[in-house]
Amino acid sequence: MKIELNKKYFLKNTENGEEVTNASIIISKENNSLIFDFEIIDDSIFSPYSKDNEDIYHGDVCEVFISFDGDLHRYLEYEISPYNIKFLGLIDNPTLDNPILTKINPLFESEVVLNKNGYHAKIVVDLKDNDINNIKFNCFNIDSDKDRPQKLYALNPTFKRNFHLSNYFVEFNK
Repeated sequence: MKIELNKKYFLKNTENGEEVTNASIIISKENNSLIFDFEIIDDSIFSPYSKDNEDIYHGDVCEVFISFDGDLHRYLEYEISPYNIKFLGLIDNPTLDNPILTKINPLFESEVVLNKNGYHAKIVVDLKDNDINNIKFNCFNIDSDKDRPQKLYALNPTFKRNFHLSNYFVEFNK
């Protein structure tokens, strides 16, 4: 799957691939950064976390998994909660099915705006000296509620209840 900058994409149910209308993303490039803008419709936000690098993926969260050099065995996992709590992890996944997480200080720019329908979340990823043409990535949304199983959405669905299947990463249209 090839992704166009500045185009709106609706995420898909990660298990069956069906497009949903309650989670969308626009990816843009400004200066030396990629901006991942999520728009989430959610009438029951669940995110009981208050500190960066807590395991916020057990609540509502937007996520970007990105490999700057295209290596699917090693990538970064950026996450943001509806309350702008951040998570950043380095993932080593040598077999592509058994990820090893190392949490790192989440010093990335982000912004969240709550609204009557849900929230808008922005994750800013510094490209440093990386060429956008080498990048492989996927974007996700987890919709949680303490009384039901999580709903999982992806830019490119993995067809499993697992986001760490990097062979489903996408790239930018060159």
